[in-house]
Amino acid sequence: PASFTVYSSQYSKDKNGVYYFGEKVDGLDSASFKYFNYAYVSDKNGVYYNEKKISGADPKTFELLKFDNMNDDRYGRDKNNVYFNGKKINDSDSKSFEIISFSYSKDKKNVYYEGTIVADADPAMFGEAWSKSKGYTGYFMDKKNVYSDGYILKSENVKDYEYRFKK
Repeated sequence: PASFTVYSSQYSKDKNGVYYFGEKVDGLDSASFKYFNYAYVSDKNGVYYNEKKISGADPKTFELLKFDNMNDDRYGRDKNNVYFNGKKINDSDSKSFEIISFSYSKDKKNVYYEGTIVADADPAMFGEAWSKSKGYTGYFMDKKNVYSDGYILKSENVKDYEYRFKK
């Protein structure tokens, strides 16, 4: 029909409803439907991730976050919270939150690895590390520790690293 719009292989809509993989989704309002990406959508009633409503997410202020000037399909935020893969990131600050690598993000209070707080990491000093002897390692650092996959690398000495980009 003329009113049918396909957004992705996951989402489509017409005047009668919104469809997820071809199946009508009860409760999603077609008239106010907004498509962000293959996972995040909203309507006047809420924000959804893979058709599941995100509790408490504000559809009026929701946006995808960008990394390297491209939308990151995993992160979104509204005026109150930040979301990773559709789940609220606890204790995050929506206003200061930023993505700093594919897996790491930070705000004024915490550093996060894929949406989970990295214990003892200093967000003011957290950045990509450059090994003075090995070059690029994929590690990150703050003034006290070197990190990989969200954990402190006890085998690495922060003095053997410098920030890849100036802090």
